[in-house]
Amino acid sequence: MVLGEVEGRTYAFVGLAQVGGVMVYDITDPKDTEFVQYINSRNFELCNNRLVRTDSGPNGLHFIPADESPDSQGRPMLLVANDHSGTTAVFAIDSIEKQQ
Repeated sequence: MVLGEVEGRTYAFVGLAQVGGVMVYDITDPKDTEFVQYINSRNFELCNNRLVRTDSGPNGLHFIPADESPDSQGRPMLLVANDHSGTTAVFAIDSIEKQQ
């Protein structure tokens, strides 16, 4: 889990190591914590009769705030290290919108 601020709000990004993906919670007001969205960049495709697994087993999360971001647009970023697949996912955050 890692905390980060986006557009003045504080979010908790929680990696789900077994299931995969990242849960995002708005924790700006800890007494009124709210689930915002679930992000899963895992991709299941058949390639030459083998199942290709990408971004599986998020185990390390790192948040880069906008003022430290290497992104050309200055967006905050979330880096996710996936230990099962051995991949790293990089998410540039434009905004965070609640899933319906």
